[in-house]
Amino acid sequence: MQDMPGFGQQLDDAQVAELANWLRARYGGRDEPVLADRVHALRSATPESEHR
Repeated sequence: MQDMPGFGQQLDDAQVAELANWLRARYGGRDEPVLADRVHALRSATPESEHR
């Protein structure tokens, strides 16, 4: 099995939030929304080299 390639640079904060919300609802049973502002805050707090 191979690792999933990184795509973080191809999605904006709103798209990452939308994907996270879908994954959480579909597979995690979590209804609390992930907001684009939270994605932005997490990306800002993470070194650029770790954005994949």
